[in-house]
Parts: sequence; structure tokens; C-alpha cells
Amino acid sequence: KEQLAAAQQEMLALPTAVAETLHLSKDIRRWAGLLHRKKNLFVIGRNAHYPVAMEGAFKLREVAYQHAAAFPSGELKHGPITLVNEELPVIVCLPWNLQAQKMLDDLKAVRANRGEIFILSNGNIASVEGTSVIRMPSGLTHLSPIIYTVALQMLAYYCAVLNGNDIDTPRNLVKAKTTTFA
Repeated sequence: KEQLAAAQQEMLALPTAVAETLHLSKDIRRWAGLLHRKKNLFVIGRNAHYPVAMEGAFKLREVAYQHAAAFPSGELKHGPITLVNEELPVIVCLPWNLQAQKMLDDLKAVRANRGEIFILSNGNIASVEGTSVIRMPSGLTHLSPIIYTVALQMLAYYCAVLNGNDIDTPRNLVKAKTTTFA
């Protein structure tokens, strides 16, 4: 009963959290101004936020025409970190939970390689040189991937607009049509 009540409360809080995420558009647009000309990007997340990172990377490729690769944050140190430098920024989905400290530890290697870090987090993390933070709405646990997805989709949208892309008709995409035969 307690878990059901908590899940219902989170569902009720979701529309407000999405609206608050949409209000972050000014900050996300600022990030797009910094990222839209980057040839390559990494997007990382841990656990339920890794699929969010994959969706964000996909949208950056699909509408902004930027090469973006997603990784689980723990895997970054197993090869991909060798590619990180001042020309390859890392976008991070970092909800403040029990795994947050592990992700912060993973980001030390990014900083050591002079990679610029862009963090989406509901934690109390300060922006410092080389690290930009957008404070995400708090109050969601299991449904937080939804608002991180919204933020990354807005980032891809603004990068596409700044690159002059028509986001309604991405180039080279084939629309599939299914037909039933009688």
C-alpha cells in the first residue's frame, strides 16, 4: 500500500515537474549555443538514466545532425574516456540519488582530460569553470527519467534550430508505410 501511494503521488507530481522542466528552456538554449557546433558529444547516464542518455544522443543525431554517443557512466572509463578532450563535451544526466557519488567520481576522469561537462541534476551542484549545471526539478524518483528526456529533447531541438535545420523534416529519414494485404 505504501509503495502504491508513493507511486500515485509521483504520478500526480509529474505534470508539474514537466512544466518546470519546460521553464528551463532559457538555460537549455544557452547550452545549445555552446554545443551546436561541436562535431562530437557524449551523453551519459546511470541505471534508468542510461536509456535517457541514449534517447538524447539519438535526438542530437536525428535533428541536430551532430554525432552523439551515449554511454552508461560507469563504462566511460573503459575506452570512451580516451576520446574526451576540450573538443568533446560530455552531457550528464545526474539525478541526486544513491548512485550520484559514483557518477561524480566518473566525471573526475572527464575533467582530467580537459573535457567540458554539462550536468542536468536535481542535486545542489555548482557550476564551475569547465562544468555547467542546470538544476532539474526534484520530487521524482522513479519517473525522473521522463523530465531528463524532455530536457535533452529540448537541447537537441535548440541545437537543430541554431544549425538551421528543419526539425519537422529531418534529412535522409525514410518514413515507413505498412500495408495490409487482403
